Amino acid sequence: MRFGEMAGLHVEDLGFSELIVHIRRSTIIHREASPNSNAGHREVNVNASHILVIVYRAERSGTPLVNGNVNRYVLKSLCKEIGTPVSTTHAFRHGRVSVLQQNGVPGDLIKR
Repeated sequence: MRFGEMAGLHVEDLGFSELIVHIRRSTIIHREASPNSNAGHREVNVNASHILVIVYRAERSGTPLVNGNVNRYVLKSLCKEIGTPVSTTHAFRHGRVSVLQQNGVPGDLIKR
């Protein structure tokens, strides 16, 4: 899931019993937008801990999540705390794909 897709989630996008997140929109420069293609509308299977993180984001009050702010104020301190190199949400997304590929996960499954 891309950062903009996560920032664009609403509570109604979360399938709690099925552990599925419905991608219906994204945020681009602080505004919500529909995906550019039909393939952008999709369902992402998640585990229970992912749902808890998403619920926290969906229920929190204040300003919308902004990628640069999350990288700067949240991710940077978390990386330092756990002793991993400081990086961005985008780099972690690509890093996960690399690990999955190295472990022989089929490309079609990685895409989903």
